[in-house]
Amino acid sequence: MNFRLIPISVCLLILFGFTAPLHAQKAMEDPVLFSIGKDNVRVSEFEYVYEKSNGADADYSAESINEFLELYKKFKLKVADARSRGMENNEQLEAELAQYRNQLADKYLSDDAMLDRLTKELYNRMKWDIDVSHILRMLPPGTPKEVKEAALEKLKEAADALASGVDFSAVAKKYSQDRSVSSNGGHLGYRRAKLPDGFYELETAIYNTAAGEMTYPVYSTLGVHLIKVHGRRPDPGTIEVAHILIRHPNPGEKDTSRQAIERIYEMLQAGGDFNKIAQQYSEDKNNRRQNGYLGKFKTGTYAPAFEDAAFSIPEDGAVSPPVETEFGWHIIKRISLDTLKDYEDEKRFLEEKIRSDDRYQLAQQAFLNRIKKEENFRKMDVSNEELLDVLTKKVFVMNWEVPQEYENRPLFQIRDSIYDLENFINYLAANLDARYQRSVVRDPASEVGHILDQYIDHEMMVFEKAHLEEKYPEFREIMREYREGIMLFEISKEKIWDRAGQDTSGLRSYFDKNRSDFHTAQNIYYNEFIVNTTNSRVLDKVEKLIRKKTPEKVLKKLNKAAEVVTYQSKKVSEGEFQDHFGTGQIKLADHEIYKKANSAAGITIFGQVQRIEPGEPLEFEDARGAVMSDYQKYLEDQWISELQKKYDIKLNESVLRSIIKS
Repeated sequence: MNFRLIPISVCLLILFGFTAPLHAQKAMEDPVLFSIGKDNVRVSEFEYVYEKSNGADADYSAESINEFLELYKKFKLKVADARSRGMENNEQLEAELAQYRNQLADKYLSDDAMLDRLTKELYNRMKWDIDVSHILRMLPPGTPKEVKEAALEKLKEAADALASGVDFSAVAKKYSQDRSVSSNGGHLGYRRAKLPDGFYELETAIYNTAAGEMTYPVYSTLGVHLIKVHGRRPDPGTIEVAHILIRHPNPGEKDTSRQAIERIYEMLQAGGDFNKIAQQYSEDKNNRRQNGYLGKFKTGTYAPAFEDAAFSIPEDGAVSPPVETEFGWHIIKRISLDTLKDYEDEKRFLEEKIRSDDRYQLAQQAFLNRIKKEENFRKMDVSNEELLDVLTKKVFVMNWEVPQEYENRPLFQIRDSIYDLENFINYLAANLDARYQRSVVRDPASEVGHILDQYIDHEMMVFEKAHLEEKYPEFREIMREYREGIMLFEISKEKIWDRAGQDTSGLRSYFDKNRSDFHTAQNIYYNEFIVNTTNSRVLDKVEKLIRKKTPEKVLKKLNKAAEVVTYQSKKVSEGEFQDHFGTGQIKLADHEIYKKANSAAGITIFGQVQRIEPGEPLEFEDARGAVMSDYQKYLEDQWISELQKKYDIKLNESVLRSIIKS
């Protein structure tokens, strides 16, 4: 078999629609609603799929429940047939299910409350831009302790100098190891959340420091920072721009570039075409052929002067006065400006950002703390020093050899499962990254304890992931639905789609027996009346007149004082008529009336069918697509009929009555 995610997903969506909340069970019992052979369908499963399929229309009425019950029985018959053919137990299906389960499990393996807090925190930060400067001392991975201490001492010296009134730029140039400090004096300009992965602590410090204040030490993946906040402003959004650049020839000829950009600005002010001028004069070779197009960006992307000028442009299509940066002189054209949407509109996008960021570890740690309580986690009284005696200090190097003799001891317990020293050693042997250190370990016992904590977290996640179906009914239902969806796809492919595609004689025979069903579109002849009102009382009067009078008499009756109604005789295809009036199948009765209101225009359109002209019969090749579709439906109906005879369906009527609410 060849399982593919896209058609399976489509198959599921067609059958059941989009997701909706899982219906809460009203009691501990979960009775069987119906069974097909040995397969039971319980109330919880039926209610879950019923609500998921019907959404807001899931009213539990007798009509709605019975209609869906018939559909679901047919679905479960197909699944039972697939299961009887061994489609449930094969390596490809299990591999795809495992992949899907891993993806689905992620949303259940973090703390929802913490994730929600982080999402709202990020959204609120994104409303503001922070003007910030920093001094950075680099701390590469594995930096020795004495180097870290020296870095902190340098930041303290910098802080003392700033406190005494020394200019920040001068202090930054003396102490900062940021490569850009020589050109910007440590001034980063306006920055906006979210900062890149590994900079959450820095982002938090930037947003929590008051204007005019400084904070240190603040750590990031680069090292340790001292930051000073100069101010904040409402975030202007994401801007899309183009520019014209005139570069500085050399330090002594800046006037030349300034004069050139001023002449270009005068050309634009006189009505010159920005695109043509950019192509002709801009010295930015990367984009001048694209009319100077730079794309979209947020604050913190380009030089502060450039960004300030761009975000000051009042409207789309307008241009800025000349602005100077280290690259030369620019004229900027605003193309578009997008601002932050409402929280609910941004929420899903922000959650995805957080899941790929270091701050997500906070949500995971909160989750681990919660499940440790739920699963009665207990850590045994084994000291770090005792562990180190067994593992030896060589555990931190690549060529560590697993101890051959040791007293196996329990280390911790999750629910009823005991994890011992042997489990821990096997984990270390299989996970070089967990123990291998690129720097000298100065406190081996403490580091062993740290690695044990990592192992505990790992096993907690493995344990929780293995018990998701048990703890979360919705997870269990989604996995069952996905498994059965794959089986449905494969059995339908075999019994319907492939068969219809390969059975040319059967397809032709079906066409010959049902030739009258295949013809070109019918033509609809109708009278169209456009009434200049949406008033229901007036429209009732108009409709009665249309039914009783000829079009000429209708116009004469209604247009005495002013033109209230216009009339036109039309001929359109059946599809065009349906699109125009939003109808289903058109009735064949003469003078049937259809109505469509346009409140914005203040009019109502009546369409009175005069006659329907049948379409022309189609030959087999011309009708092949429609024949294929109808033949597949025919094969499906035959298959369902066979399954209903093959399998014994038992319905619990009393349980069904208990589900129905009206």
